[in-house]
Amino acid sequence: MANIAVLYSAVSSDAEVLETSSSEEPPQQADPDPLQPGHLKSRLDNAVVARRVASALVSRGHKVTLGAVWDRVPVARLRGMHAVVNLLEHLADDSSREAEAAQQLLDAGIPFSGNAPAVLRACQRKEVCRETLRDAGVSVPEGLTLREVPSAWPEGLPVGRVIVKPAHEDASEGIDARAVVDGLGPLREAVARVVEGMRQPALVERYVEGRELTASLLGFPVRVLPLGEIDFSTMPAGLPHIVTYAAKWEPNSAEYACTPSVECRLDAATTARVGKLARATAGALGLTDVARLDLRLDAQGNVYVIDVNPNCDLGPDAGFAKAAARAGMSYGEMLEGVLARALKSRAQQLSLGA
Repeated sequence: MANIAVLYSAVSSDAEVLETSSSEEPPQQADPDPLQPGHLKSRLDNAVVARRVASALVSRGHKVTLGAVWDRVPVARLRGMHAVVNLLEHLADDSSREAEAAQQLLDAGIPFSGNAPAVLRACQRKEVCRETLRDAGVSVPEGLTLREVPSAWPEGLPVGRVIVKPAHEDASEGIDARAVVDGLGPLREAVARVVEGMRQPALVERYVEGRELTASLLGFPVRVLPLGEIDFSTMPAGLPHIVTYAAKWEPNSAEYACTPSVECRLDAATTARVGKLARATAGALGLTDVARLDLRLDAQGNVYVIDVNPNCDLGPDAGFAKAAARAGMSYGEMLEGVLARALKSRAQQLSLGA
């Protein structure tokens, strides 16, 4: 039995709590209210996932401390833990501080699951992430970063359909059907929504027509779990085949109903190529323990990495857990795999008298 803390991001300073349970389910938090705005639902979902992770670890015999963190990780109260499951997505409702939480754990010498602060920083800056991958020879769509609304079609950007994304967000925030555009006028409007409306750079990439695949990475060195795919077959005509914010967080939307994650069926050669690309991505960025890659496979068989999600959703209904299940792993076994490196680190500390 290990002494484990599961940390998640509190939605307000009043919600901060640190409670322990070893013989029954951890303290219960309410599921997200379906009437809440999408932004808040994504924040509340973090608490729900944390509760389910904690419950699964309790059922495997571990002593679990469930902690909601607002502004600072309570490192003094965590020093006796064997490991921390780091589910923190933001501090003080600021997603740009995600890496800061991991840095606090690292500086305190507390073993934690998931990716290192430097990896989280690089992946949150999508322009940095794509340049790192491109320099390492990993296939990414042609694109560039815009910090102002262009007056003409940007030099170096292929003419045709492109997708415009906020450069510094995750969970598909700021992405809707208007993100896929063709022509200077729609491009200007889409870039303005990001640069002026969200006050951050816009990442503009060639829109890759084709299938959207997901590769889940587990452990260190990473293991590529059986691939998933987003099924767009029932998407209404006129909506682009992308995973928007509504697809993730608005159950009453068409996008939510029409983007299920399913098993991906590919021939052996293509599966091997995708796996090789996923491992190359992990190596280029230094991914460990847990990550999910979003990829596009075009009609010519070319595969491109379009997004990297370090410390991705570990909920039992999320794509990562589905990939683990396809590999024959139970939910609890998957979580033990996520924790393996941190627990090994703690064992090494104890052997040295730390």
